[in-house]
Parts: sequence; C-alpha cells; structure tokens
Amino acid sequence: MPDKYKLYDIEYDLENCSSEPLHRIHSIQPFSELIITDKSLTSWYYATEKFVKSLQKQSPKELVSLYLSLDQWDTKEELTFIEGDKHNVIIHSENNLLIFEIVYNSQKHSIYKEEALRDATVEIMSAPDLDNLLVKAVNCVYEIIGYDQVMIYKFDHDGSGKVMLEQKKDTMPSYMGLKFPASDIPEQARQLYNYSKIRSVYNTEIEHNRLYRNTESKTDYELDLKKVHARGVSPIHMQYLRNMGVNSSFSLGISVDNELWGLIACHNKSPRFLYYQEREWLKFLSILISNQINLQLTFEDKELTNKYKILNNTLFLDVKKSDNLVEKIINNASDIFKIFKADGISVFVNGIYETHGIVLDEAKVFKMASEFDKKEDKDQIVHDNRLPSEYVNGNNIAGYLYLPMSLDNNNFIIIYRAERKYKETWAGNPNKSKAYDPDNKSMNPRNSFSKWIDEVNGTSLPWTKLDIKRAQSLKENIYAAVYQRFGELEKLYNKLELAYAELENFSSVLSHDLKAPLRIIENFTKFVIDDFGDQIGNKGLEMLDATYENAQKMKTYINGILEYSKFAKSVINVNKLDLEKLITKEVSSIKHLYPKLEVELNCQLQEIYGDELMITQVICNLIDNAAKYSSTKNNPRLSIDTYEENDNFYIVFKDNGIGIPDKMLSAIFDMYRRAVSNKQHEGTGIGLSIVKSVILRHEGEVIATHNEPEGAVIKIKMPNLKSKIGNEYN
Repeated sequence: MPDKYKLYDIEYDLENCSSEPLHRIHSIQPFSELIITDKSLTSWYYATEKFVKSLQKQSPKELVSLYLSLDQWDTKEELTFIEGDKHNVIIHSENNLLIFEIVYNSQKHSIYKEEALRDATVEIMSAPDLDNLLVKAVNCVYEIIGYDQVMIYKFDHDGSGKVMLEQKKDTMPSYMGLKFPASDIPEQARQLYNYSKIRSVYNTEIEHNRLYRNTESKTDYELDLKKVHARGVSPIHMQYLRNMGVNSSFSLGISVDNELWGLIACHNKSPRFLYYQEREWLKFLSILISNQINLQLTFEDKELTNKYKILNNTLFLDVKKSDNLVEKIINNASDIFKIFKADGISVFVNGIYETHGIVLDEAKVFKMASEFDKKEDKDQIVHDNRLPSEYVNGNNIAGYLYLPMSLDNNNFIIIYRAERKYKETWAGNPNKSKAYDPDNKSMNPRNSFSKWIDEVNGTSLPWTKLDIKRAQSLKENIYAAVYQRFGELEKLYNKLELAYAELENFSSVLSHDLKAPLRIIENFTKFVIDDFGDQIGNKGLEMLDATYENAQKMKTYINGILEYSKFAKSVINVNKLDLEKLITKEVSSIKHLYPKLEVELNCQLQEIYGDELMITQVICNLIDNAAKYSSTKNNPRLSIDTYEENDNFYIVFKDNGIGIPDKMLSAIFDMYRRAVSNKQHEGTGIGLSIVKSVILRHEGEVIATHNEPEGAVIKIKMPNLKSKIGNEYN
C-alpha cells in the first residue's frame, strides 16, 4: 500500500535551500509516469499515483507489459530507450532495481536535419578562441532548439554565476553581464549535473505527478532520482521561473577538468518538451563544448605553463646547489608573480626571512604562520582571496596563498595578491534572493531581477584550482630538490660520525688541557690584584680586571659546551619523577637571586617520566631564563602550568620579560643564537640548546611563542614514557 504523501521522505532545514534533497523528491513531471521495481518485476517500491491505482489490480510485470514487450530490452544494460506510438519508455537498471520512465508521446519527436547538426558540430570545433567558441555554441543551440532565450552562464569560485553571452527574442528580458547569487543554483543542484548533463522543466503551470512509496515492500532502497530525466522540480525553483516569466526551461551542464564550469541555460514563455533524441544530441553537444573549452583554456594557458615548468626546473637546480633556499626563491620572484598573478611574496626558512613586492608587516606574517602551524593539517596549503580583518593594514593586500615548507620548524612561503576594487551588477539584490515564509513553512524566491549594483572591495582575484595545483607541485619540487641535496650530503655521514667521536675527545681536552691553564690565569690574576694592586696603578688594575673577567667568561663558555656535550651523548635512564617537587625546588633556588620575581604554579600534572638529571636541568634553565629576562620589569612574573592531554605531558613557562622577536622563535633553540646582546643580558646561548636537545631525546618537542601583551612562552610537550621505566636508551 502507498504511504501518506510527502514531497520529501527526510527532514531538512526548510530555511536553507542548499539542504533541500532534490534527488529524493516524491514527484514526477507531468509528461511522464514512473515505477521502480525489482529485477524480476515481482515487487514494486515506488510508483506515481496513476500506477499505484493500477497496481491494486495488476502485478508490476503486467503493468509494465502494457507499455512494452518484456523481450525488447536486456536487463544488463544500464540505460535503454524504447520508442512507441503512444508512449516512449526509458529503463534504468541499477543494482537490483529497474526504474521505468513512461513518457507520453502526444506528438512525434522533432526531426533535426542531419545537415544542420553536422554544420553545428563543425562550427563549434572550428572556433579559433574561447570567445568565438561561446558565441558559436549559443547561436547553434538557439537556431536548432528554438527556445526564446539561450544563455551561457559561467560559475564563479563561490558558486555564484554570470551570464557571459545570450541570444533571445525581443520579448525576453536581457540578463547579459548580470550576476546571480549561488543560492539561485545551490550546491546540491550543481552536483546533479555530474549524473545527468541535461535538466529540463516542461511546464511551470501544471501540477506534478505524485510519487508514492510502497509501505509493504521489504527493501532498504532509498529513493534516488539523480539519473531520471522526469524527476520532479522543486516548488521553490518552479516559483523562481514563474517570477522570471518563464514557463519552460532546460539547462545543459558544461564541465572542464571534471568540474562544472557553467551552463547553457534556455528559457521559453510557452511549454516545451525535449524528446529523448533531442536530449541525446544535447548531451553530445555538452561533451563537445566542454572538450573544446578545455582545449581553448589549455592553449591560452600554454605560455604560463611553460614559464611554470622553467621555474620548477630552475628552482630544482638552484636549491640542489645552494644552502640558501630563501635567496633562490626570492631571485625567481618575478616569474612566481607572473605564474600566480601575484604581487608579493614572503619566505621564511631556517631562521632566514626575506620578502619581495607588497607584503604584510613582519609581525603579522609570523602571526599568520603561527596560527596555521597550530592546525592539525598544518602541512596543507591555505588560501583565500580576502584577508582576515586582523591582518588588514592598508597595504593593498587582499589575497594570500600559504605554503608550509616543513612540519617541525614552521618554515613557509606566502604569496600575495593585491586588492581589486570594482562594481558588480546583479540580477536583483543578492542579499534578498529568498525569504522564508513561516506560515507556509517554505522558501519564497525573489520577484525582482532588476539590475542591482554592488561596489566590491577587500578581495583579490580568487585562487583557482590550477593555482593550488601549481603551488602544491612547486612545494613538492622544492622538497625533492632539498631531499636530493640531503642524499648527496648523506655521503658525508661517516665523516660526521668520526667528527662526533673527535668532539667527545675535544670535550675531554676542554675539561683537562684547557681548563687547567685557564685556572692558572684566573688565580694568578687574582693574586696580583690582591697583593700588588697598590703598586700597579689604576690603568694596570683595569687591564688585570678585564683579564680576570674574560677568564671567567671563558670558563663559563667551556662549562656550557661540556654541559651540552654531556646531555647530547649520555644515556637516558627513565624514572617516575615528582614534577611539582622538581619545579618547587628550582623556584626556591632562583628566588635567592631574583627576590622580586613572582611565581605562580598551577600543577595539574603531579608526575612525569624521564631522566631526572636531564629534566631537572631543563626546568632549571627555563626558570633561570624567565627570571633573567623579566628582571628589568617593575613586577617580574613567571607562571608555570603543567597538564596532561591525549596521553602527552605539557609544561608551559610564561613570563612578562623582553619576549622573543618573530624571526627568532625557532632559531632561539640553536647553539649560540640569542635574542639579545650580552650588553643587555649576559649569557652563552647554550641553555635553550640543552633544553631542545634533552626534550628531543625524550621524543618530545619544545616551542617558543609570544605571551600577550608582553613576554615569552616556552611550551614543552613530552610523550608518556611510563613503559620505558627502568630502561636505558640513547
């Protein structure tokens, strides 16, 4: 038995046209009846109202036999067309289903002259360029099909579209050059052209045939009419066409690179039905036009494609030969600008930052890179043709294409496009394209298609899929060159191992052979100053004081190198550590040197697992760093937070000190790299290197960021090494 009639069998957001499940509509256009059965024709699942009544007296096989002989088609064929005197039958075979479209044939199909069809094909294929191709396509369809209005409609990147060309009778309104919002042809409607290249509306004034589900059938089949030409039309779209003064329409999908490029949209003021043979020729035309547009676009892009290939080859060779990747990319900036229609570029690799053309302020560049680096898919290219408001600063930049160049140290390339200011003419106000009627619980399309002018600013030329494809290829090509260079450097690996062994010997030399004479210099100088200072004079004392101070500095540097070497080569012995106790002890020690320092400890994590000596040194170095660099503040502060998340342990140090410059956020962990000079704050540049070395050896990571409004944040992430307790490893 049929169920209670509903236009759709699933719930959806009535106030959102893009959620309307068009392929599951329970209606069929009035020129057709429809029945869906199993392959054996013993059970039926869906049928139009007229057929439901017949099925109360007949079996599905008996009903279908009224319209065709059962031996006329092969059930293995996906699509079969059978022409009859009173009815034409279209049969779709899908999985274990048969879908029968019974089309009323009140008149014979239109007979095209074969010569006209051949001429149209030759015309379209002989077009010398894209503009001529579109003109010929419109003219051919207009002359052969005979609708009142034929338009080429091209989609934009956001789903909106514009009428590029039109042919029409004087009685039809012109939409030439006008833009239509994406909601006029919502996403799910555009997707349906992937299944059927042609869509027609027979008559907007006649009620559709209702389609009912058989409640007694035992099947999991969910109604899907994507490939059924007679599929019913959304009431919203029917009203939309009536508001335009259109009684009948059809549209032909044009695809480029397997994506919907646009439509050939046709309107008629009186009812028009497209017969199967007409639709088949139009499908052929769709494929022909799509292929020709693709060829024309490929030809027009040939020069840029050649430039792109040359750029890729040049960069590949340059990067292989050079250690300065940034310099090589900037040297090729002019070609990058031509290929990507760009106006500026920022490059940051391994602590080196350079720009060319119009770019964002340096602070905003690194803020953007830091935000993208926090994403889970941080290796993916990010792009937009409108900058977020926090990055806009009047520098005429609107679009950006962000290429991450590594996963571990936030290297990147950002390509920029300038802002475009222009006027867009819409067919009606796009902000009032549809309105929800709460009384009838339905959407009402707009009534007006009058010109509505919008002044557009704050956006750049949109990035195309070809731009993204080329950017991805550029990124991979640079990777390949770098990896190949690494491959060549790998030959030096054995030499580096020998050098590492020599470094251990050098540490021993520092410990014994260098420190011994240094102690003599230090002690002898102190002795002379203390016992003979009054006999030497002021100038002599100044020289001796300088000698003593530099000997002390030399000892500090040697101790730093020894300490780094110790942590880099010593075996890790994993134990359970009382983290709060370790931190409290180090805070207590530092308080004697920096009594004004306020320390706030939020220790949610009581224990971690690691080498006690090494982790203690890490905590000591970071607390000492924070205290030292915030000591010039009136109210120096340090907060330490510890917590566990996703089986990882986190220790976060936040101070209100002098902070870290953007371009030093990664380099600060390198040996001897410091954010300030010794005149401002003394140091060796080794402390944070030890931190990084220890945490990496514990399979973790350490990241430096800004603390708002001032200061620095050092965040340590360590895995749970509980399973390695009692084990020693390198």
